[in-house]
Amino acid sequence: MRVGIDTLFETPRAGTGGLTYLMSLVEGMGRVKGDHEVVVFVSEANRSYFDGAPGVDVVEVGASNESIGRRIWTQQVRLDRAAQRMGCDALLGAGNSVPLFGRVPSAVVLHSLLFLTQLNHPDIVRGIYRRNVVRESCVKARRIIPVSQYAADALLRWEPSFAPKTRVVLEGVGHGFTSERHGRDPYEGLRDDGSRILLFASRLWPYKNVDVCIRALAAYRGSIPVRLAVVGGDFKGEEARLRNLAGECGVTDRVRFLGHVPQQEMPRMYSWADCFVYPSRREWFGLPLLEAMASGVPVLAARTSCIPEIAGYGALFFDADDFAGMANDLETVMTDAAERAALVERGFRRAQEFSWERCARETLAVLQEVAKDDGGA
Repeated sequence: MRVGIDTLFETPRAGTGGLTYLMSLVEGMGRVKGDHEVVVFVSEANRSYFDGAPGVDVVEVGASNESIGRRIWTQQVRLDRAAQRMGCDALLGAGNSVPLFGRVPSAVVLHSLLFLTQLNHPDIVRGIYRRNVVRESCVKARRIIPVSQYAADALLRWEPSFAPKTRVVLEGVGHGFTSERHGRDPYEGLRDDGSRILLFASRLWPYKNVDVCIRALAAYRGSIPVRLAVVGGDFKGEEARLRNLAGECGVTDRVRFLGHVPQQEMPRMYSWADCFVYPSRREWFGLPLLEAMASGVPVLAARTSCIPEIAGYGALFFDADDFAGMANDLETVMTDAAERAALVERGFRRAQEFSWERCARETLAVLQEVAKDDGGA
């Protein structure tokens, strides 16, 4: 079987979880493909991310998300033509969409169902477009691959008839995330008073709920000082709003915004942190949870959406609005050595249950179904 993978949906150099997924899946498929052939469809702008992947063929087909209009044209018209030319038996729409009038049988990976369940995208036109393309891609694709059971359940509440062609495939965690501390301490300048580091890592979308971390830091009464390190690019002035909140809460000197950090630097950011927090109100997988656990960092997480499913027994949970509860959990992690060690050990075991090789094998198995299916589920 020859399969094609669409990598065009992410913006090059944006440092998103979607790009991590693409790079890791492609590398994993190259390792486990066996007799199958894998064709990776790229743009000139994102080609460098995939050129070194072993065991796959890289084919340049058009634009990725650095040019939204050209990317849509590429995905909806040129991609299917390229897949036909390359003799692909199945095409993986790895980012929420497939060619709606394509001839090559396809599967669509759903990283988010936001555009199916509610229309609140900051750009109303893009929100309408995405909502309709995601919906129609689910109709068109022979198989639908949600990245968590939570995502699958949300999909089937919206459209129960999709159940026969829905296959959950969980994401993985990279081998580069270990408890060994990498390089120089990136937080060295924040520890001058003996502070320990509470790390948050994600782009600053409002639903990521950094507010609760700032309020928890203000409520924290532990004997060991803590600073919050916020790693992630800004989104429409969210950083300024959070800085104002830190000032209102009296913790301006306890919060540091470090901006976007390239993915290749994230193992160092995790391994040198003393605790990781994931307070998001809505997630469909939550890859940073596993990256932190694999790095030997105790994890605090909001009890929302897919987060309990993915974190499992490897995290301490708090309600998304309960900053006092989060503050208590933070004090436990910082001051109770036995509980901290137990949480680190549980998190490490939980992270080992996920791998990109398994994700690749299961994705290939779904694509085999796609190639053999006559169009029915």
